[in-house]
This record gives sequence, structure tokens and C-alpha cells, in this order.
Amino acid sequence: MVEAAEVEEPEELVSPTNTNVGALDYLTLQDYFVTAAERIPTHIMDTPANVTVITAEEIEANHYQDLNEALSHVNGVVVFNGGSAFKEVVMNGDIRVLLLINGRRANNIQNTIFPTEKSELTMLPSMKMIERIEIVKGGYSALYGSDAVGGVINIVTKKGNRDETTVDLNFGSWNRYNYEITNQGIVGDNLSWFLTGNIGKSKAYEPGGVTTSPSILNSDYNDDALSFRLDNTFDESNSLTLDFMHRTHHYYSKLGGTLYNNLSLSYNFKENSTVPGWFRYFNNYRKNSVIYTELNNSRMQGFEYQNGWDLGKHKLIVGAEYHKSTSSLSNPEIDGNTYNYIVDANGNYELISDYDDLKNTDKAVYLQDTISLGKKWSFIPGVRYDHNDKFGHKWLPKISTNYRADDKTKIYASWGRVLRVPTTAELYINDDGTFYYGNYVVMDAGTEEIISPTGTAIALQRLTPEVGHTEMIGLEHSFNDDTIATLNFFNSRLNNVIGWEASPAGYISRNIESQKSRGMELTFRQKINEHFGYNLGYSHTKLDYSATADHYSQPNGYRVGLHYSNKNFKANLLSIMTSGLDESVFASKNWALFDLNTSYDINESATVYFKALNFTNQNYSHVSANYPAYGRFLQAGFQYKF
Repeated sequence: MVEAAEVEEPEELVSPTNTNVGALDYLTLQDYFVTAAERIPTHIMDTPANVTVITAEEIEANHYQDLNEALSHVNGVVVFNGGSAFKEVVMNGDIRVLLLINGRRANNIQNTIFPTEKSELTMLPSMKMIERIEIVKGGYSALYGSDAVGGVINIVTKKGNRDETTVDLNFGSWNRYNYEITNQGIVGDNLSWFLTGNIGKSKAYEPGGVTTSPSILNSDYNDDALSFRLDNTFDESNSLTLDFMHRTHHYYSKLGGTLYNNLSLSYNFKENSTVPGWFRYFNNYRKNSVIYTELNNSRMQGFEYQNGWDLGKHKLIVGAEYHKSTSSLSNPEIDGNTYNYIVDANGNYELISDYDDLKNTDKAVYLQDTISLGKKWSFIPGVRYDHNDKFGHKWLPKISTNYRADDKTKIYASWGRVLRVPTTAELYINDDGTFYYGNYVVMDAGTEEIISPTGTAIALQRLTPEVGHTEMIGLEHSFNDDTIATLNFFNSRLNNVIGWEASPAGYISRNIESQKSRGMELTFRQKINEHFGYNLGYSHTKLDYSATADHYSQPNGYRVGLHYSNKNFKANLLSIMTSGLDESVFASKNWALFDLNTSYDINESATVYFKALNFTNQNYSHVSANYPAYGRFLQAGFQYKF
């Protein structure tokens, strides 16, 4: 097991690592630190939140190929995988989930692929590069602003700590293969790096259930990526970190794909303290080449600053953010005519030429105080002032509290306001991707006459941000060092929810109604001995919102995992089950999947592994019968370190 860490030890707070985590110890990580919940390293038992950590050891033991696969086995997390273009994650019944990489925002408000897509799970570094994945459920807009409604996922990448190269080769069903090389190194006491590169390809996958079923149209892809992290340490408190990721994901072979270039430069200070700070610049660029969308490119760049002070009973942090998003699009074409003016709800019009930039700027400041009320209680108020140049300002407060009944038990509760700003896709793109909608209608450049696809006027309506609140209460108890149970209840309400509505222009986005979400989670994890362990999970979610309930809810979800490990051999049997689905929408009311992940260490350098995902070949769907999910997938791989 992980050695119990005292909160007062700053070296543990600076950079929580998984170096001493055993093959099964990730089942009971009560002696662990996370950063996503409070933006400072906090002992998991002192964090007033429903937190799950996926460690590097768990990733390696299961040889997870992508974030989709890793998240799908977390209790209460629903992953929608409708082919290689659609990658959606749902937490606390909500698709508005914020994705972070080393604490910086990855969600782009431009969101130029699909209007309904809230988080993009393809714009990530290799799984080999991930040190840990912090999954924090609940509303966190007071710290992070837009999108943090269902929760936050923070991906922390590895820092090079030795000279080592790893080669990983795997192949599997549907002519899928992936070749990957990883290199990490150190120079002296100051400079280190971690580098990964891969080439991957897959033909169209097949659904389960029937062997004669055809491959799923447009589910093939090519996936090539290069990522690196460079760290220069000046002293024990100050360092400089450079992150870069390049990825080309060509899906739908006849339609195109997406290119990503993401860059981040961060100066880190006060690292040897309980309230570390940073000043960061980042630039996330995405280029689309999908023929059915008019939105082509997007870029989000920004500056972020955070500082903190440990004042004894108070740990105070303040921060400021400046984010600017731009996207490019081509002129709308309707009935063979090209238009290049748009009119907003106030009657003003502007020229939109080919690849003109649509801009969105967000500025914010936030303040949070972690107040220690004796040895058992902590009280954490926080507030964020968020100003968007298109949608004005919002105050987003949050209050949470944590009670350590004893060394093994915590009870927590929280309440907070949440926010999601409309994306550019929701503002401009119709569901068939051919003309603007939402705030705008198209004008003929020659006559300056308002035009709609049917020749009739469009009733203008100004989109407003989705706003609401979330509440959560939970209990976590460790029966001993190897057995832990958690119970969590959540409730949320979101107003001005953006959905589809019929109009003369076709289906367009509107602020339609409110959404209520409530539910609970129960998890039990136990390491029986050094060889065996298991986990059990049940989640219940109830949505009161017709536009998403039939697509994203998993009324009853079940997670079961059986784990075995010895010196050379590891095996994990993982199951995802659900019941209570609407048969008028889904292929079946109930379904159960079983994944088997095994690996064998030939020696200290060489490992062979085998995976059988959905090995019973179940015919199921994540969303509806129109989107059948993967059938049986077999994969074999070889990994060598030198």
C-alpha cells in the first residue's frame, strides 16, 4: 500500500506521484493527493468532493488505449462512443464536463465540429504520457468557469525522471494497429523531458450480436500523434514547464478529419509549499477538414495566473484568467447562392467573408479560502467573477465543507452556481452545417435583404448562457487500509438549456427549457491480499429533460471489477452493465459488457499483453439504435523498455 502521508509534509503536497503504488493499490487510494477539486494539492480525505483517481499503474495494468476506455470503468461515468468522431463523457447526468490537461482548459468555446459536442476526447496526449487522471464530479464553475457543470477531469502528464525508451506495438480486430515509442530522460539536476510518438490506423468497426453484420459506415480512422513535456527546475520552489501536443485524427475516410497543435508554457513558483502558484500561456489550435461543416478552424489561447498564501488556519488562493477564442468559417450557401452578411438580434449586420474570424473573449478572477475549523472541520468558500464579451458577466459562488469524523471517515457537502456559455457552433450552425442560426440570419450581399432557406423571415432570438446550481453530499469510509466504501448523492438544476427547435430555417438552437438531474453513487473497493482485489459500483441517475434524457442517461449503472496480480502476470476482468433504458430509443432495455485485460512480464524489459473487449459480442448502443457500439474486439501487443 501507499505509505500514509501527513498533510504537513510539503514534499508530498508538491507533486503527488504514483511511484510506490502497487499493481492493486489503486483500488484504495485514500492516502493520495489531488489538485483538480481545489486547484491546490489536497489530501483526498480532506477534499469535499466525489473524487476518483486513475493512476499510471492502472493504465499500464489494463493497457488502456484511450481516455474513453479508462473512464468507462469508473462508477457513475457514462462514455458515449458513436464512432471515431463522437466522443462524449457524462458525469452526474450531464454532458457539460470540463477537460483539463495539467490544470489548463482544453474545452474550446468555439466547438466547431458538432453543436451538441461539449468535450472533445480526441485532443489528448498518449495514455503512455499520463501520470494520473483526476475525476471530480459536481459543479466547479466557481473555480473554472464555463462547462464545469457535471464535473472536471484533470489529466496530469508525466515528468521525466530517468533515462528510458519504451516501444509498444499492438494490433487487433478491424485491421487496427498502433506503433508507439516513448522516451524520457534527465540532464543533470535541472532538465528533464518526456516524449511520445505514435502511428495508428483502424478500419471500420463492426457491431456486436451478429457475425454477418456489415462494418459501421465512416468509423475508420488514422491517428498519428507527437507529444512532449520539457521541465527545467531552477531550485526547489521554481521551475519552467513546456507542453506540446500534435495530433492528426482522420476519421470518416471520405469526409476528412482534424488536426491539433496544443502548446503550453508555464512558470511554476512556490512549488515547495501547500499553495503553489503559476503563470501560464497556452495556445490550443484545431483545424477541421470535414466536408459537411462550414466551421473550419478554431484557436483558443490565453493567460492564467494563480497565487496562494498559507496563513495557518487559512489557505487563500487568488487567480486571474484571460481566454480568447477565434474560429474561421466559409460563406453559407443556400439554394446555390452564396451570402456573406449576417444580422444579429439587434438588427446590426456585419460582413462575413471566407475564413473570417469569429471572436469570443472571456476574462475572469476567482478567490477561494480553505478554512480549517479545528482538526476535523474545514469550510471552503469561493467565488468567481466571469465576463464574456458576448454574454456579459456572471458571479459564480461556491461553498463546500468537509468533516473528518476520524482518520478513516469523511463527510462532505457542497453547493455552487454553474455556467455554460453557448458555443460558436450553437450560435451559427444549423444541424446540416450549411447556414447560420441562433443569433443570426443570412443576408444577401447585393440586396441587403434578410434571407432564410425557405424565403421566409426567421424569428430572431438571442441565445443566453445556461446557468443553474448543483448540490452534493457524500460519505467516504475506510474500514481498513485495504477496504474503502463511498456513498454520494447529487442534485442539479440548469436553466436556459440550449436544445433544438423547428423553425423556417430547419432545426436551430434555442434556449428551450430547464434541466433537472439527481442521483446517487455507491462504490466498494477492496484489496483482499497482494494478489487479489475487486471493486463494485452502482449509480442511479434521473433526468427531467426530454432533449437529453433519451440520449445520455444511464438510469441504473453497474461496475464490477476483478483484479489479479503476481510478480509477472496481471489480469483484470471488468464489467459495465446498465438497466432501465428506454426501448423506444435504445437497442435494448438492459445490456452487459465484459472486458478482459491481461499482461505477462517476460523479464524486466519485455511485456506481452492481450485484451478482449466486449468478448461476449453484445449488441448494444450508448445512445440509440442508430449508433450501434463496438462488437467483440481482440488485441495483442508487445512492449519493450531499454
